[in-house]
Amino acid sequence: METQTTNKHSLKVLAKVLLSKFENQKMIEFNPRVRNDLQLSFEQFLATKILTDEDFTIQARTEVASRADALANQNLTETEAFQSQKRALRSRYEDNAIRGFYLKGTLRDTSKSVVQFLFDNTLVDDVFESDEALAGVVLSTLQNFDESKIAG
Repeated sequence: METQTTNKHSLKVLAKVLLSKFENQKMIEFNPRVRNDLQLSFEQFLATKILTDEDFTIQARTEVASRADALANQNLTETEAFQSQKRALRSRYEDNAIRGFYLKGTLRDTSKSVVQFLFDNTLVDDVFESDEALAGVVLSTLQNFDESKIAG
C-alpha cells in the first residue's frame, strides 16, 4: 500500500467525505445551513485523533529548534536532526498508520470516537444507524482514502 503525504487539507477532505457518506446513506441528519460549521467542527475533532505528515514536520522543527545548542555539541546538522526527529515521531505511530494518517489510537478506537462525536455534536439533529454501521463507514473510508482522487 502506497504511503500518501497528508496535511491539514487532507483532514478537511476526510471530514467532508465522511459527512457526505453519512448524509448520502441517510445515517445522520443535520440542517443544511449548518453544513460548513459541522464540517469545521468535525475537522477540528479529527485533528485531535489523527496526525498528518504536516504535524510531524511542525513537531520536528519545533523540537530541533529547541535543541539548537545541543546539536552544535553533537556535530549534527539541523537537517540530520530534523530527519531523525521526524523518523522518531513517525515511528511512535507506525502501528496505527493508515493511508498517510497516523492515528493516536487504534483504528477501532478512532472509529468509535467518531461515532460518539456524531451523537454528541449539537449540530447533528439525528443519528439513524447503529454504532457498528457508522464505525464501518469510518473504517472503510480511512482504509480506502485517496485524496488525489477526490475533488476537495
